[in-house]
Amino acid sequence: MALWAIHDQFGWFCGIETRQDIDKNDTGVDSRDGTVERADPDPWLGHQCAVGAVNTTVHLLFMLSFVATLTTLAFCSNVSRANMTKQLRKCRGHTLRWLLIIVTLIAVSFGIAEGVLTDSTRPLYNSTQPYLYLPNIGAIVTTLIAAFYYNSLERWGTFAMSLLTLLYWCLCLIGQAFKLWGLSKLGLCSVQVVRFDLTVFMLCAYSAFILLDLVNLPMISCRSVSYGLTPTEDSMQDDMHYIHDSVSVPSQITFSWLTRLFRLGRKRPLVRKDLGTLPQHHTAQENYRQFHEMFQREKANALRNNHSVSLFKVFCRICGIKLVGAALLKLVSSLSKFIVPLTIRGIVIYVSEKNYPEERDAQSKQQHFVTISEFFSDGWVLLCVLFISKVTTVLCMRMSQYYLTIQAVHVRAAIQAMVYKKSLQLSLGGSSSVSAGKLVNFMSIDPANMQQMVLELFSMFVTSISILITVALLYIILGVSALIGAAILLLLVPFMTLAGKGMSKYQKKALILSDDRLKYCTELLRGMKLVKMYGWEDLFCKTIESFRKMELLAILLKNVCFAISTTIASSGPILITLISFGTYTYISGRALTPEVALPSLSLFVLYENSLFYFPLYISYMVTGIISMRRLQKFLMRSEVESSRSERDTDCHNGVTDNDLQVRLSWRAPSLTRNGGSSSSHDAESKSQGGEDGAEQRELQIIPTEDNHKDTASFPARIAVKIEDGIFTWDSDSDAVLHDINIEIPSGELTVIVGSVGSGKSSILSALLGEMTTVSGCVDLRHRDVAYVAQRPWIINASVRDNILLGCDMDDTRYNEVVSACALKQDFEQLPAGDLTEIGEKGINLSGGQKQRVSLARALYSNKKIVVMDDPLSALDAHVSQHIVHRGIMGWLRTEDRTVILVTNQLQYLQQADQILVMDGGRVTHQGTLEEIKMADPDLHQSWSDLLVSNQSGPEDSSQYTAEQTDTTLGVGRRKSVLKGKDFKTGTEGTTPHGENGKLIQTEERKTGTVSYKVYLYLMKKTGFSLMTWVIALVIFNICLMGKALKLAEWAEAGLTNANATSHAEPYVVGYTLWSSAGILANIVSDCCRTMAVFYATRNLFSGLLHNVSHLSLRFFDTTPIGRILNRFSSDTNHIDQYLFLNLDAVLYNICKGIFSVLLDVIIAPAYLLAVVPLAVMNALMVKLFLASSREVKRLESVSRSPILARFSQTLDGLSTIRAYGYERDFFNTFLRSINDNCTAFLYLKICNLWLNTRLDILSAVMVLSAGVTALVTSSLFGLSASLVGLSIAVALRTSNLISYAARYYGELEIRMNAVERVEHYTLLPTEKYHGIVPTADWPASGAIEFSKVSARYDITLEPVLHQISLKISPGEKVGICGRTGSGKSSLTLALLQLIDINEGSIIIDGLDISRVSLTVLRQCLSVIPQDPILFAGTIRKNLDPTGKTTDNELWEALEISQVKGLVSELGGLDFQVSEGGENFSVGQRQLFCLARAFLRKSHILIMDEATASIDLEMDRTLQQVVSEAFKDQTVLTVAHRVATIMKCDTIIVMSDGEIMEKGSPKELLAKPDGEFASLVQASSQSLS
Repeated sequence: MALWAIHDQFGWFCGIETRQDIDKNDTGVDSRDGTVERADPDPWLGHQCAVGAVNTTVHLLFMLSFVATLTTLAFCSNVSRANMTKQLRKCRGHTLRWLLIIVTLIAVSFGIAEGVLTDSTRPLYNSTQPYLYLPNIGAIVTTLIAAFYYNSLERWGTFAMSLLTLLYWCLCLIGQAFKLWGLSKLGLCSVQVVRFDLTVFMLCAYSAFILLDLVNLPMISCRSVSYGLTPTEDSMQDDMHYIHDSVSVPSQITFSWLTRLFRLGRKRPLVRKDLGTLPQHHTAQENYRQFHEMFQREKANALRNNHSVSLFKVFCRICGIKLVGAALLKLVSSLSKFIVPLTIRGIVIYVSEKNYPEERDAQSKQQHFVTISEFFSDGWVLLCVLFISKVTTVLCMRMSQYYLTIQAVHVRAAIQAMVYKKSLQLSLGGSSSVSAGKLVNFMSIDPANMQQMVLELFSMFVTSISILITVALLYIILGVSALIGAAILLLLVPFMTLAGKGMSKYQKKALILSDDRLKYCTELLRGMKLVKMYGWEDLFCKTIESFRKMELLAILLKNVCFAISTTIASSGPILITLISFGTYTYISGRALTPEVALPSLSLFVLYENSLFYFPLYISYMVTGIISMRRLQKFLMRSEVESSRSERDTDCHNGVTDNDLQVRLSWRAPSLTRNGGSSSSHDAESKSQGGEDGAEQRELQIIPTEDNHKDTASFPARIAVKIEDGIFTWDSDSDAVLHDINIEIPSGELTVIVGSVGSGKSSILSALLGEMTTVSGCVDLRHRDVAYVAQRPWIINASVRDNILLGCDMDDTRYNEVVSACALKQDFEQLPAGDLTEIGEKGINLSGGQKQRVSLARALYSNKKIVVMDDPLSALDAHVSQHIVHRGIMGWLRTEDRTVILVTNQLQYLQQADQILVMDGGRVTHQGTLEEIKMADPDLHQSWSDLLVSNQSGPEDSSQYTAEQTDTTLGVGRRKSVLKGKDFKTGTEGTTPHGENGKLIQTEERKTGTVSYKVYLYLMKKTGFSLMTWVIALVIFNICLMGKALKLAEWAEAGLTNANATSHAEPYVVGYTLWSSAGILANIVSDCCRTMAVFYATRNLFSGLLHNVSHLSLRFFDTTPIGRILNRFSSDTNHIDQYLFLNLDAVLYNICKGIFSVLLDVIIAPAYLLAVVPLAVMNALMVKLFLASSREVKRLESVSRSPILARFSQTLDGLSTIRAYGYERDFFNTFLRSINDNCTAFLYLKICNLWLNTRLDILSAVMVLSAGVTALVTSSLFGLSASLVGLSIAVALRTSNLISYAARYYGELEIRMNAVERVEHYTLLPTEKYHGIVPTADWPASGAIEFSKVSARYDITLEPVLHQISLKISPGEKVGICGRTGSGKSSLTLALLQLIDINEGSIIIDGLDISRVSLTVLRQCLSVIPQDPILFAGTIRKNLDPTGKTTDNELWEALEISQVKGLVSELGGLDFQVSEGGENFSVGQRQLFCLARAFLRKSHILIMDEATASIDLEMDRTLQQVVSEAFKDQTVLTVAHRVATIMKCDTIIVMSDGEIMEKGSPKELLAKPDGEFASLVQASSQSLS
């Protein structure tokens, strides 16, 4: 249709020009006189031009209005500054408006393209018609400004600004209505006409804009809560930097709100406060609440419907709806990728038609509005469609990943919180107890695996759909040849399925072996002091490495299966393209042309990517499902009885809420006489019970107002009552306590005594609810229980915090408690007083100091019932009697508190109101001392005999008083010689502090880029396999490039060759050769990668283990176990599972990207002009990203350590935490640690999304550039259609590869943080183990000489031993005593070279021990440590880990140590010891340590408080046995009980690291004012 009669006033705008020298047939007028003639005007075409002019004017006017308004408010008004916030005040329909803006911009862009194409259909004219496209140019600019205007409106809160946008949308709507009216008059109201379609769409869009503005009109005058204008609690926080939910949609989909962090990271290394806090709905507290509630519902449903609990159902109910949106976005992103091959096909056809033009019909030569088919057949339009589809794919994919990341973080936080909560309720003993290694895996690895599973939750589903669509499109293009290729795929599927099953099998096996490895790693770290004393470092390393080898074998087999999958995924598409293209010509009879080959090649690329990542998704899902099942099983385990009470103890000044309002009762279920339970109970146990099938016990919280109903059975004077109690550690174990019937009087002291293993500690556990009640019941009148464990539980905090344990500070009460526990003078010596930091397990306190801190905690807490498990064993006589008189009999009795005391010190029985005598798990006697004397005179007489035998010293000792104790406790102690800096307290531990009493050092954290040395370190560990891997990758990509060029040559030849079959043969052969070489290179590459992973993981872990185990003891004193375990668990897991996947992706994409760019440059050299600046922009973007993301990753790694450290610390003190009822406080503290880690992790993931979004958009620009250069080159230089299509297809791959390479390099840098942390511990300086190896019989005699020895715990610290000179003759028995912290144990540590000897020397049998190999030295000495430790395994393995001792020798050692009968009853030497020896009492563990010492048959024996936890009778027996068994050996005995060392040949009295007295007992007792005499006197007075 003709378009040229327009009014003169619109001539330039409408494209009117004079037509001189136009043929008469066109005008009907002869214009030879030179006059200008015009055709008759078409009024409706003139109307279209006029409407276009008006619309352009409207856009221009409002463009200026928007700019003027923004400028005025920003610079000339205080409104913007007064109302400016970093979070938007969002209007209603905020998201919908932004989506409309984005879609409108795309539609207007298409309008511009339509106008240009319509204008290009105009023949014979040189001028253009601006009215066709200029209004849309104005519309797109004004819409962009309106979007910025709208964003400013919400940021400033000036909602009156929306009146201007409302007016603009109304005028635009009117303009589009007139435009549509004009089109209807021209008869163009058809969906086939692009202009009509765009006009209708714009009418709808402008109507929607108007409706949105009308809805928000009330906001101009009313700031209602319903409009979201009231600031939220999160938005009011100054440190709330996570503002994703309160920024505009463009900022959300591009993550631009995070740019602040990158700018900050470019200036300086980021610190934790830069990240701020998370919104409430992202916190661990909120996610735990939701998960816990849903889990309880699932348990109830499972019980009701009689099926097992499903953790997957819990996740679906919590996250299901939230994940639907993410799934839809992922699906849209995946489907939009298929626009790419279709557009390439269209572009190839477009270029082919240009290069081989055909005759067109007459209609196409006339000017007309373009139709849809014409519009989408234009190569330039298709290129724009390709660009838009790429950007759409990017934005949908990244938003999907964001929503999945949020839910994954929520799941991990909830799981970690649930694991911690469950751990607070687990049983400590019994055969079904969970090992620490498993618990660490449940806390670190399994939640991480489930997190990764959620991240890839829909990937398998979407990828499967992509594969099906790809095959369908290939069939449409290639026909039957595609089905042949698909058949090849079907043949490969079983192999991939088998590989997937293999991955599942071996991953599960690797996790189980990882549990065992971590269990032994945990035991090694917890018992490191004992391991070093025995010289067992290499033995433990060997044991751990045996499990590691099995784990590595499982990982290797899993990686072999993975290699099979990736080989199929990478080689499969090559094979399929070869078969499909090779058979196409022979089957179809048609030549392979560019419009067939190039789109098919793009589809095969999509197919290859889908197949390549499919095994990864299978791996993630398999690992996640296995972890989910493990966690499901763990969360359903049985719990201790005390955990079933909802005890919310809030401590304020030691007083609990609702005092005396409840009493707790746990009792066994109703049992039949034969021990069976009711069927209903069985059903419940089956549904809710744990894996061990333990029966669920009933716990009752009985209001005291109802107590009058059973007053007879529970009178007011009774605090604790056990009736007919039979107790066991779990349902699978035999009963430990039998026929327990006791009543503990309220407000009185009850003392429990008995021999080692008689059940004293067990009965305390029973009344605390720590054991399983087989029958009977336990009633506690008060829920308030303070517990002093036999092994005091000390947390990594200040001394004051350890005493207060969350209670409010009351200065008067605190000072009195400190005085009662004899801690004042200890505080004076600490660098920062009671604010001095204490290491894990109180490592820098002596045994006595730890016990007194634990006692002070119980006294300060003001709990109504105080339970003490042998707290006096680690105290010397002075301190012990002081605490009994001032603390127990004084402080506690004054406050009318019930005290239950287990002790082996019989001298305090006369002060007890009631005595319980335990023997064989039964209470044999109960009553006062007089009542027991009357009932069993022989027992009373045996006690008297023991007291007499242990009593020593002058008989005319003066009466002991508390005042005297206060003065004698501080004799000889230094006050401030350490100048407030470094202090070593005595026995245990180590360590002096830094400034302000800080002991634990801040975890190391490097800043800046990962050093190239770390990469070299990794390369060194991988060996030559890494180099072979890279070479194979290069060859593989050379083959791919040759294959692509051969395909292009083949396709181009198909356009001109008439004989399709004959010309194809040479190309098929060449294509086959390239493909075969590529497949072979790919197989070699995968094999080399698998071997590189194996060597690296093996060597990295081995180096870490051996170096850490040989570090000095000081390192373990100043480093939390959780921090070290982080290297062995999380960091090792990152290296095993993820590091080499990232490395593989980086190498693969870099190699492929380089060769792809090279191929594109060969095709179109001009492409280099675009790719170079884009590559530079990529590099700058990655550089900006890495500057911050590395630091965020390091912050995330550092924040993981407190989680494991607090978890490990909690496991150590479960009984204490539960007794005090502090589960909630510790749980809340743990949740804060999770929040810190989740904050860093979430920022890390969003940083990745920030980078990926920008790199993907740049890659889309790169594809656009490649298309432009190819089309321009084709127009100017006649580039063939096949090469144009190949250029775009390769550019698509190149852009993805560069983006992937940059992205995975960023992730690799982050993953390398794990290698960096492992390397740091691997290169720490170790103890000097090298030295001479003496003869096998050294030391032959046991002579020891200290020559002016000064020793310290670190070269930076002050000495703790000063100029010690001492000679010990062969076979001499030496007793070492002194006040707490005097340096007794330090002397023995120096002998074992566990502390640094900075002056003097120690000579053993004429040999300076500094020259002797440390392992040999320590293995040649026998040690019985103060803290006895047993390891998981058999009794045989505990006694002799080397396996060199015969069974007869083992039984002999057990007999000497008085535990032969016990071991016989347990079934012999192969009885399994639980982790930490928890199935034995502390006293029994000490006896096993004695057996170890005897087995060594060394000529030197060191006994450090070896009998502190056993009763007096056993102590006396052992002293006799030791004197006989070690009569020819040199024995050094450190003891608090003076009677223990009274028969020694020589006594050494130590004070402040110096020898104060030395001589025989008789000589020292002859000095009435001497230190030893005062100790003996105090002991005698306490016994009397």
